[in-house]
Amino acid sequence: SSNKQVLTFTLLHEFAHLLTLNSTQVPPSEAIFADPNDNRIYQKEFDACQNYFPGEGCSNENSYINRFFDRFWPDLYAEWQEIDWEEDEDTYYDLLYDFYDTYEDQFLTEYAPTSPAEDIAEAFAFFVLSPTPESPSASIADEKILFFYESPKMVQLRREILNQLCVEFP
Repeated sequence: SSNKQVLTFTLLHEFAHLLTLNSTQVPPSEAIFADPNDNRIYQKEFDACQNYFPGEGCSNENSYINRFFDRFWPDLYAEWQEIDWEEDEDTYYDLLYDFYDTYEDQFLTEYAPTSPAEDIAEAFAFFVLSPTPESPSASIADEKILFFYESPKMVQLRREILNQLCVEFP
C-alpha cells in the first residue's frame, strides 16, 4: 500500500485478530476443523459453549474476546445473529448497514458491526492509534477503546507499537 496510515491501521486490525483469537484465547474445536462444512457439528459446538463462540471454538471465559463480547454485545447479539444468518448477500449487507445505522454510536467504524471479532479488532486499532478518550463523557464506541486500557499488558503493547511506528515513520 502506498498509504502508510491505511496500511498501519489494517495491520493493527489483523494483529488484533491474532491477539484475541489465538489458541490461548479461543481453543480451536477439533471437530469443526476436521469437518468445517458440517452445520450439525458447528451447532453442537456452538450450543455447548457457555462463552462467546467466534466460530473456531469456544472462547475462554477470561479471554479478551469473551470479556469484550460480555460487555458490549449482549443486547445486540440476537438481532445481529438474525442478520448474520441471512443467505442473500445483498440483503445481508442492507440489513448490516441498517444495524450499523441504528447503533452507530456503539461502533467505531461501519465495518465493526460485521461481527464481535471485527468489532474488537477495529477497537484495538483505534486503541493503539488514537488519543485516550475522556472517560466521563465517553460513548459506547469510546468505551471499547478504553476496554484495552484495563490491561497493563495492552497498555505496554500499545507503547511498544507506537515507539516502533515512530521509528518506522519518523
